Amino acid sequence: MTDTFASKFDKKRLSIAIHITILVLVVVFIINLIDVTYSRYESTANMNVQASIAVFLVDQGTSTASIALEGLEPSNQVYTYVINVRNYKDSIRTNVDLDYHIKFETTTNLPITISVYRNEDYSANATNIITSTSSRMDDDVYYKIYDTSQDYRFHYTTNEQDYYTIAVYYPLSNQNHPEYQGKIELLSVIITAEQVV
Repeated sequence: MTDTFASKFDKKRLSIAIHITILVLVVVFIINLIDVTYSRYESTANMNVQASIAVFLVDQGTSTASIALEGLEPSNQVYTYVINVRNYKDSIRTNVDLDYHIKFETTTNLPITISVYRNEDYSANATNIITSTSSRMDDDVYYKIYDTSQDYRFHYTTNEQDYYTIAVYYPLSNQNHPEYQGKIELLSVIITAEQVV
């Protein structure tokens, strides 16, 4: 009976099947090992995350974009985010000159400070364009408003872009305040565009 059972299997095919199974298991193990290693690398990576968004001004009106500032931790480092503002999207471009005003608004969940730089990266020599701050309350939520004093212009004849580097400082002195743990700060960019008359 043993001879008939063993004779039904081709030993060469059985050996190939076993080798393929072992190879697949090794590949799965390596992939899982790489994922674990990569996630460890990510958790210790530089905290200056670039979260880039774009706002397209092809007509007059108000445009708003938001960034959830997740993962902020008290630090001596500055977190930076980039916002691109353009007068075109794909093949569509504004058909009139536009003046636009930009301001920024944050929830007050965390004791952060922001500065904004137009067409400059964050550095000690960069010029902060924020000229005033105020606050407002809406549905029991306080917001801090960071405003600029200048309007900027896009021309309809060419594709143009401005970029804004937002530097967020969350002081290390807040590291022992459990009331801030797990809170997410929301940053909104509010742009009002008007046709040049």
